[in-house]
Amino acid sequence: TLACIIDKRCVGELFVKGRRTGFTEEIIDYFVTYSTSIKNALFGITSKTGDDAEAVFLKYSYVIQNLPFFFQPIVKNKIDDKNKMEFGKVSDNTKEAKKKQDTQTDDYLNTRVDYQASTTLAYDSKKLYMYLADESGKREKPQNIIDHYNNVKPTMVQGGVVVGKCLMGSTLNPKDKGGKEFEDLYVGSD
Repeated sequence: TLACIIDKRCVGELFVKGRRTGFTEEIIDYFVTYSTSIKNALFGITSKTGDDAEAVFLKYSYVIQNLPFFFQPIVKNKIDDKNKMEFGKVSDNTKEAKKKQDTQTDDYLNTRVDYQASTTLAYDSKKLYMYLADESGKREKPQNIIDHYNNVKPTMVQGGVVVGKCLMGSTLNPKDKGGKEFEDLYVGSD
């Protein structure tokens, strides 16, 4: 995985795995490392279902909540938010803050990690720094991982330059339950 992240020519990794290999946890570790040190970035998660994507996000959130305080970036909203984690300037709605009109955010990461429902158009038109497509080989109709990847890949490539990473991993479902599309994507990858 790290070789794919480091290689500036590589859009990402397509990892065919056995059960209980730890792929998801490995990618969560990369999310933690990069999301707490990169400015102005979006990190996205999908999985075979929206509930599974939420479970992966909650694993990420749990790690952030349990970092030593000196490693935790400033969290804009609640640190235990079940939908997103935003590292940025905390909103201050006091009268004094409104009088100051301080909108400066340069001292903050302004980075967001969230998850979306596992649809073909998830994260379409959003500039992704890092994207986890967990259990990509288990996307059953009407989902199609090839169509989804074709929608999300342009968000990680700008003007022929790779600006984000797509990290896909999955055990395989039977061919009629999402396995065929994942196999086609794997065979057609370079």
